[in-house]
Amino acid sequence: MVPREGPAPGAACNRAIFNHMSRWTFLLWACLLVVLVVPDTAASGARRVLVLQSFGRDFGPFHVFSTEFRTALSRASPQPIDFQELTLEIAPGGGREGEDALRKLVQAIHTTRSVELLVTVGAPAARFVLNNRASLLPGVPTLFSGVEQRLLQDAPLTDRDATVTVRIDLPGVVDALLRVLPGTREIFCILGSSPMERLWLAEAQRDLAPLGDRVALTWSGDMSFGQMLERAAALQPGSAILYTMLVLDRDGVPYEQERALDQLAAAASAPIFGLFEHQLGHGVVGGPLVRVGQVTQATVAAALRVLQGEAPSRVRTAPVAAGLPVYDWRELRRWGIRVADLPAASEIRHRQQTFWEQYRWRMVAVMALITSEAMLIVVLAVNYRARRRAEKAARSLSRNLIQAQEQERARVARELHDDVTQHLARLAIDAAGLEQAVAGPDSRKTLRGLREGLVSLSEDVHNLSYQLHPSIVEDLGLADALRAECERFSRHPSVRARLTVQGLPETVPSATALGLFRVAQEALRNVVRHAGACQVKVSLAGTDGGLQLVVQDDGTGFDPVVQARQATLGLASMRERLSLLDGELEVESRPGAGTTVLAWVPLRKASP
Repeated sequence: MVPREGPAPGAACNRAIFNHMSRWTFLLWACLLVVLVVPDTAASGARRVLVLQSFGRDFGPFHVFSTEFRTALSRASPQPIDFQELTLEIAPGGGREGEDALRKLVQAIHTTRSVELLVTVGAPAARFVLNNRASLLPGVPTLFSGVEQRLLQDAPLTDRDATVTVRIDLPGVVDALLRVLPGTREIFCILGSSPMERLWLAEAQRDLAPLGDRVALTWSGDMSFGQMLERAAALQPGSAILYTMLVLDRDGVPYEQERALDQLAAAASAPIFGLFEHQLGHGVVGGPLVRVGQVTQATVAAALRVLQGEAPSRVRTAPVAAGLPVYDWRELRRWGIRVADLPAASEIRHRQQTFWEQYRWRMVAVMALITSEAMLIVVLAVNYRARRRAEKAARSLSRNLIQAQEQERARVARELHDDVTQHLARLAIDAAGLEQAVAGPDSRKTLRGLREGLVSLSEDVHNLSYQLHPSIVEDLGLADALRAECERFSRHPSVRARLTVQGLPETVPSATALGLFRVAQEALRNVVRHAGACQVKVSLAGTDGGLQLVVQDDGTGFDPVVQARQATLGLASMRERLSLLDGELEVESRPGAGTTVLAWVPLRKASP
């Protein structure tokens, strides 16, 4: 995670617009764009952590870091974590007015509920905090993460600052390149034209100066991206490409790293080498790469230490450096690089087996079967294919319907979260501003009530979006998602739910997790609607070859015979979901004895 400075990718495109915006207009615009996450744990002692992204969580490699950091910290923390996430992209123009608006937004979040740890991701976010620390969350510990070590060497760090830095060894990267391709005479180095990239150009040229007698180095800092592609396509034999970073080209156009790499790989006439592990799969051959996962792990460990009370000044880890070389087997084949020429202990990824290695046992079995039962196969094939075609069509239709339902739920949830919630947040901030501006206690009391009502409504909308699309299943896993659902269910005044988990495997397929979670949701919803229960027991356990979910209540129960004649849509939906996972659903009940819903799903790939 190389440091970056200067305008964020969206900032360059919006600079002209920003110059004509008033301060308050921009503040409202920023409130619409910020992602305000209000988790359900906020009322139960959650630790609030504010993550300030340099370019947004979808900008590589930060998209990998953002997802893994949230998941790993939530699992490792003994207390729930209330994540808030902002990005410098909401403060376009890079000027004081944009920084002031972002600073006010951070302070508003802190006022609503105290931030216990500020985590910056990347160099621009770090520089923003360093430049505004006097008025930005005073007294709150700060963890600077994903920053090249040289950026913080002379930074005015305080006793409340922790660091997780990265060390980029450009001479080592180029030396490894020349060892793999000893005939290389020219290296075309991709580096953009943002202020930080220009700073790194001088650093890189100084670092690589001793290699000048071994290879010629050319740089792309004065090129547009189109010119970079043309130059990469025109490289002669004996050339290579080193992709360092590309935030802005000569014309100030921003580029997302992985998309730029994909275009470069499609046009290049020479092999591409990079700096980060996440670049594998985007046309990069490999080399000694910095692994984002190591940065994430170090950041999680540092965040836990600070949240547990350790002095931040003692939480300054050694820089994360590149590990053993890693190479993409597909790119090695493309450029004719032999595995035998790679450094010792190199890791090879995406190695493809030969057709015979993949299918030899299937081929032997098929040939034996054809030899012994050829005529029988011909007779049975017609009926079998017809039946399978019909079953596959039916299952495909059901799967498509459920997928369409989940996609529509996700779309509605996103609109509620990203549009309605943001509008409510804007109105709450406006109300807070008016509360401070107006005179008279009665007016202030009225505005305070309005602001509190808007905050409560925002939380209700967030809960509704969660019900439609439970992202917690993707972020934290099935067990934690069920636990949160039971806690939410227990807020009903007359009924409580208790969850037990036993023998759960380390990983659960996403389709299996979502299917069981939806079954639990529907079962709990039926308890509220029909059961008249006081207690609900929910259990999730690993069994031989599968997972078993049980939802048992002490309610009024029902007659299964009568219920079978009045089959509900919810019960049919549960059965259909489990069927697509090759699972089973059983419902046991009798009048006055409660109801038990039992779902079982195998831990293997569902039938097509």
